[in-house]
Order: sequence, then structure tokens, then C-alpha cells
Amino acid sequence: MCVAIQVMNERAAKQAAASAKMAEKIAAAKRMLQLGKYTFEEIAVVTELTVKEVETFAAKEDT
Repeated sequence: MCVAIQVMNERAAKQAAASAKMAEKIAAAKRMLQLGKYTFEEIAVVTELTVKEVETFAAKEDT
């Protein structure tokens, strides 16, 4: 029983870390988009997001 709880806690911690890392990438991409100096491809390389994801954030910023 304790092992199962430990495994669940480890999974939750990994998911939380992944979510935090993705949030950081998104925030960086949005800042770069606001500067207006970078192409979608450059933002994707720097943030390790896909070009499609960057394009999606850019479209949301425009609305």
C-alpha cells in the first residue's frame, strides 16, 4: 500500500514539473511575441515549442 502511494506521489510530482516547465515555455514565447522581433521559427527554437504552438499563441494574442 505504501509503495502504491509513493508511486502516485512521484507521478504527481513529475506531472507538476512538466506543467511548470510548459508554463515557462509559453510565458517566454508570449514575451518574445510581444517584442515583435522574432520569427515563429526562432521562438520555437528558443522555447522548444513547435512552430504550430507558437502560431497558436500569436493568434490568441491578436484577439
